[in-house]
Amino acid sequence: MRKLILILPFVLVLAVLGGAIRFTAFIAGETYIPYNPELEGASILDHRARLREGEYPASQDFYFAGTSRTMADFTPGIVAHSLDDRCKPDHPLAGYDLGNVADAYGDFLAALSGAALPRLLVLELMPHAFLRDPTDTGAVLPASGFHRDYEDYKTITSIFEAGVTGNARQILGLGDLVTIRPGQLVLLTRAARNGDDRFARIYYALRNFQGNGARMAADGQVYYRSYLPDRRAAALSGDSASEYDAYTVRLKDPPAPEAWQAFGRILDLFSDGRQVVVVRAPIAPALYALEERMQGVLMARAVEYLHQRGVAYIDLNPGDYHSTDLSHVDWYDTARLSDDFARRLAPLLRPGLFGAGGCA
Repeated sequence: MRKLILILPFVLVLAVLGGAIRFTAFIAGETYIPYNPELEGASILDHRARLREGEYPASQDFYFAGTSRTMADFTPGIVAHSLDDRCKPDHPLAGYDLGNVADAYGDFLAALSGAALPRLLVLELMPHAFLRDPTDTGAVLPASGFHRDYEDYKTITSIFEAGVTGNARQILGLGDLVTIRPGQLVLLTRAARNGDDRFARIYYALRNFQGNGARMAADGQVYYRSYLPDRRAAALSGDSASEYDAYTVRLKDPPAPEAWQAFGRILDLFSDGRQVVVVRAPIAPALYALEERMQGVLMARAVEYLHQRGVAYIDLNPGDYHSTDLSHVDWYDTARLSDDFARRLAPLLRPGLFGAGGCA
């Protein structure tokens, strides 16, 4: 009995932390969407590991490839359905979001060289994909042997640890264990002082403390802020979790000639009987302005290069899609974004790409 009394405070603390988010949602009258960061993280890590090994899903008519923006923003199933209506293909189309496999064009080119290519590639145009990685020492690491085995071991260990932690939390009813760090107390205090929807603001602040709410969805897409039910909830969540300052530093890096070469060679792979369409994903106006200010010349050069080669290009900026972190579109807006993109994509597809006719 004495031992039970000793651990009782610990159990009570866990119960409070484990139920704080659900209880706050209840008293605020807000929609509660369960979210287990570790369990979702394990599935995403496993998914990304398979793609890094070049295990791309077969029998797809098109791929999306780019950075985490591509991974979050586009729903291939919606794009396929829209193209079915507009293009009248000879079979129902299917696509897959490969996500951030092309945030370094050289690595993506190497992966594509051994993959079965689809008819269409939607490739993201992103400033930092052309920039030199400051962590790259230029050393050529072995593709096999001890180094490769060690990298595989670290990946498997990360997936296993996240899975065990996530499942343990789920079993104990602590999947939504609240996480508050000292630096976040200021944001929480600010939310508590706001008289307008005070409890709702506290609730969504707590959700944002859990990270970006990443959750694996169908077709390879990863939902961002999956615990936000709508635009109102995002507005109540308070300050964004943007890495604006860190990204500013990243944009100071110089262009990498090898990235330009890889970019051109990717386009070459889709020159005969296939097509590549390059897209600039929608971001918040402040972040778009930052990219244009720091790497606008680089991006203009890339767009001119695409025009010279006759490669279709779509810039989805400006847009009114909601982004809590300024860079990735929140999940509830990605269906509209995907349908809007398909509408702009269809007229740019080559006649006969997916069947005898063209697209409306």
